[in-house]
Amino acid sequence: MYSNKCYYSIQVPSPDEAPNSSPFTKTWYASMAIAVVALVTLGAAVIDHSASGKSIATYVGLSVPTMQNPAFAVAQRPNMQLGNVVDPSNFKKGLTVELDGVPHRIVDYQQSKQARQAAVTRTKLQNLLTGGFIDKTFRSGEKLDKAQIEYGEVSFTYKDGDAYCFTNMETFEEERLPAELLGDKIQYLSEGMMVQVAKFDGKAIGMELPNTLDLEVVETEPGEQGDRANAGSKPATVAGGKVIQVPLFVAKGNIVTVDTRDDRYITRVSK
Repeated sequence: MYSNKCYYSIQVPSPDEAPNSSPFTKTWYASMAIAVVALVTLGAAVIDHSASGKSIATYVGLSVPTMQNPAFAVAQRPNMQLGNVVDPSNFKKGLTVELDGVPHRIVDYQQSKQARQAAVTRTKLQNLLTGGFIDKTFRSGEKLDKAQIEYGEVSFTYKDGDAYCFTNMETFEEERLPAELLGDKIQYLSEGMMVQVAKFDGKAIGMELPNTLDLEVVETEPGEQGDRANAGSKPATVAGGKVIQVPLFVAKGNIVTVDTRDDRYITRVSK
């Protein structure tokens, strides 16, 4: 049997090709048939209904009379995706996991271990469907499924009450997200900005900004000559309304590069 859908690939020639006069060959085929049935029963393989598969199934019936109708063999173990399980020792900020089938993002975590006790990880999680937060503690060895989040590029088009509307520029499909799911990221948004909308089970649940944005400083205290050598900083409001810390030499009207992941000033692009 050979199937490109099973976890173990076994290729066995048709029993018809074996010399009927050889008891050893018949015994070998019977052993292989039993092995195939065992793998199928465990869900580790499926019967490939090709010509070769049928001949093997027939030989299984001949070799193991109690299993002449292996109808149960068509069931297949669910497709397991490696790397989709995570334990608390591998937690990091921003990781999305499933709790009771609901996607949550790890906002913060702290790992600790006391003598003669298993390590524990205390977390602050955000429910990506409601925007709410919970505190939850995990013990060492617990396993969680990573939330399978899909991303698609969209353009921010307009604000409608408390909802922010995004449009897929290829399909013109519109996604609406409430402000509570976007958090303070909305302070970076401007009309026409391309962002990534996150979906879980086909439903839009959040937005991901580009890691960096070039934004105009719309308000800040005036800088002074010689401030470039000063290591101090001051607050500045950039286009969209976000307030960040910038060097003293940055002035109103300057374009600056900002890291949207931690609201950090990177460099001044132009005066």
